[in-house]
Amino acid sequence: MNTEINPKLLDVVEYRVGDHLLIGTVVETLGGGMVLVEGSDESGVARHLDAIRSDEIITLKVPRQSEQESPGYPDAHQAFEQGVFLLQNALVDEARGYFSRAFALDSRLAGALLNSANQLGEKGALDAAMVVYALIMELQPGYEIARENLARAHLNRGVATARIGALDKAILDFDKAMRLRPSPETVNLAKKNIAAAYTKLGIDHVAIKRFEEALHFFVVAFRLDPADQVTAKNLGFAVVCSAAWNRPRIELPSEGTFRESFGLGLTYSECLNAYGATLALLGDTSVARRVLQRAMEIDPTNELPQRNLAILSLREGIPDPRQLELGLRTMQADPAHLATI
Repeated sequence: MNTEINPKLLDVVEYRVGDHLLIGTVVETLGGGMVLVEGSDESGVARHLDAIRSDEIITLKVPRQSEQESPGYPDAHQAFEQGVFLLQNALVDEARGYFSRAFALDSRLAGALLNSANQLGEKGALDAAMVVYALIMELQPGYEIARENLARAHLNRGVATARIGALDKAILDFDKAMRLRPSPETVNLAKKNIAAAYTKLGIDHVAIKRFEEALHFFVVAFRLDPADQVTAKNLGFAVVCSAAWNRPRIELPSEGTFRESFGLGLTYSECLNAYGATLALLGDTSVARRVLQRAMEIDPTNELPQRNLAILSLREGIPDPRQLELGLRTMQADPAHLATI
């Protein structure tokens, strides 16, 4: 059974056409402050489409109480269809009883509802998809695909919010995905995505010279994904930045200064570059130049100190942290594919 649920299933509205107060479901945003609403008759059956100004909508997301009889259909498909109808109109509580009846009579219908939720997720309507996955989990606790896809939907919503910079919200979704106890593959992807979010937080804090906070974020990322070379080296760079921030007066740090960072995969030249760039950010440009020059001498193939010296030669005072390169690398947050039956 292929049942398509509108991705705007939670956007139930009341609006006026002439003297009539109608109820409908938002199906499309038209632009210019207009929305397309699928209007329903008194029985809740969709009858017409209306283009309505968004400021003329009276009530948004306020479900009406169902006037249908309590669930008791002997036929599984009838119960299922009634559940879909109620769900389509944001009446989740009312739909629950019909789906419970349908699944009790034919457990395969849980798979049909899962496929409908997958279609929502593939269209990007993740909030709506998560409502349906959670409903299936509640009614069929042993249906692991619903649990898996709910976790993956949280992952994908986290990736979307991370890409627009809402890292705190993204981390909450990644954490929720792990706490749902999905497959090891999904848990591993959640950990990698949390590490990517904390890596971005660390890089952002380096840019504003909050080195101790940055070090904390890089430690969290490394603990989540210690096998990843990027997280290991970023932690090594953060240790170097912290050493420069808290440094005694060292004109040219010895290799022993960076022993911990060597263990995280950095070379002496990379450490010197990060150390010199940090000194430049702190305004100590004369010492920074000597350290960067030494980094070039040790490893002529390392282009970062050369570029940083060029930046220092073009600017006076404290350089722009967005231009200096410490060697830090971001990580990509990756979405997950929804599981199918």
